[in-house]
Amino acid sequence: MIHKRFLNQNLLELKLHILNSEIFAEIHKIQNSIQARSYMTSALERMKEYQPTITAELNKYKMPHDLLALPLIESGYKPLGESQNRVKAAGIGSLSQVLQKNMA
Repeated sequence: MIHKRFLNQNLLELKLHILNSEIFAEIHKIQNSIQARSYMTSALERMKEYQPTITAELNKYKMPHDLLALPLIESGYKPLGESQNRVKAAGIGSLSQVLQKNMA
């Protein structure tokens, strides 16, 4: 049992290291691109409009505030209509109709 727990802990640490490496690489790209910095700055400004509502819902369901980053990544906090993208996703989280139905 101890061996399995040790192995799982090492795998988790490896996954976190890889994930952190990918995150740092992406941050580096954003820092070194005027266009990416401008996009991120605008997205963070738009996030301010949605943050109180999303934070209240996250608190209501005892979910981590890290989830505020999902719309930042998905859409830059730019709401899209279904007709504006090929997967028929809508809103700031760009959740497709299939995913929305599965979550309901």
